[in-house]
Amino acid sequence: MQWQAIYNNNEMFPQFNTNGTENKYSDIQRDRLVSFNMYDGDKLILSVELERPTQKLICRKRTFMNNKGGRNEIWLAGWHENVNGRSIKSICYIYPDGHIHFAGAKDDLELMKGEI
Repeated sequence: MQWQAIYNNNEMFPQFNTNGTENKYSDIQRDRLVSFNMYDGDKLILSVELERPTQKLICRKRTFMNNKGGRNEIWLAGWHENVNGRSIKSICYIYPDGHIHFAGAKDDLELMKGEI
């Protein structure tokens, strides 16, 4: 899974450049961000559109140990917004088998039991 940020002038800021170097997630210019895409190889899996400047990007990779001693990754991508003092989160949870679960924060943006 990899990401790509799209800015308000249609400029693309990919996680990986064509020369193989990696851009840092922290270097995304959030004040110019209008869309955030998640890819599995060349296949677009999810596009998060930020329609208002008050919406802020959420993206996390969660890694869990499975009961066979391996690791499972779950990606979270969405947005957060404060509306009249109320925190609203809209998040897609992307699972290893490819399915996406759409929900709020489920109060689990912090580390969870079993997460590494």
